[in-house]
Amino acid sequence: MAPSTRSKSGNLPVRAAKRLAQDSSDEDVDDNDTQSPAIKSKKRPAAKKTKVAHDDTDVKKAPSRRPTTRKTGTTTTRGGLKALPNMPLDVLEEIFCALDPASLVHISRTTKAFRQLLFSPGYAHVWREVFARDESDIPLPPDGMQAKDWAHLLFGGKICEGCHQPNAPTVLFHLRVRLCEDCIESTLHSTGWTKSFRSIGIQRLMPAEHVEKITSTERRGRYGGGSYSTYTATMYTFGELYEDFIAGQKAALSESPEEELKYLQDREATFSARYEHAEVSRKWQSKVLQAQERERIRRLEEVATVKKARKAEVEKRLKAKGYNTRDRKIMSGVWKLKGMNIAQPLTDEDWAELWPAIRGVVDGNCAEEDSKAAAKRRESRRYNVGRHYDRMLRTLDCVRPQEVQYFPRSSQCLEFDPLKSFVEQDAPDKYNRGWDDTTELDAALRETIKSIREMQTTHHISLYNMLVDGGHVSKKMSRDEALSLAKAVFRLGDLEHWRRSELRFGLEVMAEDRKDYRQSYSHFYDGTPVKVDDRGISIVRKLQGLLEMDDNATIRDMDAANGNFICMSCKPKSMGFELKKKNDDSRWKSYPDTRRVLSWRAAVSHVHAEHGMADADVDLRLLTKREQAALEAKYHDKYKVSHTAPICFGCCHCHDYWKDASKDAQNHRDGLMSKRDITKHLQTKHAIPAKKMREDVDFWYHPRFERGLLDSSITSFNLIEERA
Repeated sequence: MAPSTRSKSGNLPVRAAKRLAQDSSDEDVDDNDTQSPAIKSKKRPAAKKTKVAHDDTDVKKAPSRRPTTRKTGTTTTRGGLKALPNMPLDVLEEIFCALDPASLVHISRTTKAFRQLLFSPGYAHVWREVFARDESDIPLPPDGMQAKDWAHLLFGGKICEGCHQPNAPTVLFHLRVRLCEDCIESTLHSTGWTKSFRSIGIQRLMPAEHVEKITSTERRGRYGGGSYSTYTATMYTFGELYEDFIAGQKAALSESPEEELKYLQDREATFSARYEHAEVSRKWQSKVLQAQERERIRRLEEVATVKKARKAEVEKRLKAKGYNTRDRKIMSGVWKLKGMNIAQPLTDEDWAELWPAIRGVVDGNCAEEDSKAAAKRRESRRYNVGRHYDRMLRTLDCVRPQEVQYFPRSSQCLEFDPLKSFVEQDAPDKYNRGWDDTTELDAALRETIKSIREMQTTHHISLYNMLVDGGHVSKKMSRDEALSLAKAVFRLGDLEHWRRSELRFGLEVMAEDRKDYRQSYSHFYDGTPVKVDDRGISIVRKLQGLLEMDDNATIRDMDAANGNFICMSCKPKSMGFELKKKNDDSRWKSYPDTRRVLSWRAAVSHVHAEHGMADADVDLRLLTKREQAALEAKYHDKYKVSHTAPICFGCCHCHDYWKDASKDAQNHRDGLMSKRDITKHLQTKHAIPAKKMREDVDFWYHPRFERGLLDSSITSFNLIEERA
């Protein structure tokens, strides 16, 4: 029986035959036989083996590591190498000689027996014959290198000869090694800027490789447009060879430049064959890599085409079931499911298996999108309802102009029924984008306004009871009369911290502005706590005493009195004034000490905000005749003074008064006007003489805005403090 290469047991020797493959104990062949000394030093030591003597009777069949189960069903039969180990060596030799170098390298890596056989000295002619028979452009083995080592270098894979990691895709043909970038840096010697000697390239004089390395990659442009990379090129060689070469070059140069040139030319002539072979091999490798890249791209395109067809089939079946496959939000997550992104045609069996998972994802996305659409429609309804609510408040037959300030804002009205229930009804087809038909909405708004009026009456009663329970008014006094008194002072806001609250008078506690930019204020309709403020009442009584007014003076009586006060408990504050004339120091501004003139409303707010609980010790006084004259003159002898009129009045006869207001007032002050402008409006639009105009009958004051001084002719005024 002819000898074979099948291994009978772990360490059994191969029986004698016509041509024997030497045992590993005789010659241990490795991939790195042709490496340089610098790279050989990194070779891992071979594991020691224990020699065991065997007898034919001791040879037993080795047990399998784990039981294997065969898959049932029809399988495709393909060619294999099962019969090769049992073939005679002569037959194997003929088969090996008919292969190409790459296939022979792959066979040598299948089993240890094949490796020992093919890398044995007796099979060296097989490798040479394989290269000789090859009709492709694979470069032949160079002089001084065995064919088996050359084949292993070309087709042995991407294993780096330095670190033994699969990260070396290219061969350095000038050096005849395969190294990764890290091993190139650590193992080889860089020649630096030296690329040639006497115009002769260093690669023509000794083994040297020109290595390019990507140093950085940047995107081209801010919005994409590809990318570009920066390369650095370095010449590498073996350190020992380079030192020997440099030593010879310097020795020749020490004799004469002609000797150096002769030395270099001799080296070039001697090394020309290796250089030409390395260049041919490099071009062949570049051609092979390009072909592999084209094949890889073709395969990727082929796989992408199959995946695209599978995706199109899934979309087709989903579309047949009524799903909008063009909506990315609905299809979100579908292509990430297991079994979707594979390069196989979609069969009915695949669809039956995938459909439950796809249906769960798609239905979940549809439900989420429906929920978002419903929320968006709800916000649209809230916006349109709020807009129509503001329009309804501007209707004379529904709400009088002076009552608008006591109604909640559009963002708060949605908390009242039946408007709240109307907004919560989701009817996508009932209202179009323009909300042309608002019959049902107008009816709901009118009913809501009635509900708000009833709620306002409830709050009026609650405020009245607070005054009665505190003993500030008599039970015999009517509700409207009690809430019109100046001493009906309420604190709105944080009742525990006085700095986080504000004081209001009577029904003004319920007043609301129509703009959201004043969010720092407390809002009555937001559920902000409110109670009677005893400190505020004591301040009002102190001011009434200074004005010699009765304790039952109303809010309008205090406004009409035009009382002006100064707080003497506060220190004077410096304020910058522009000088009418330059002084000797050529300064345009001066900063004298001043005191602010306070109306009775501003005085109460000032004591509450600045002095807190110390209101009993606050020193408030009326202006002197001289100070009153300066205020009425709105004038300072040395300083320039400019004034603005407060914008806080509206018309009681129409809702369109805002059209006569300035743009700033329309945008930031509810379309209100100054006292002069509202007087002009009443005279022009309603033909009311100035002498017959009455507050709360012809015009009204919005308490959320500052009323000012001197019958609302100026917003503020500061008196100059005379220095002693």
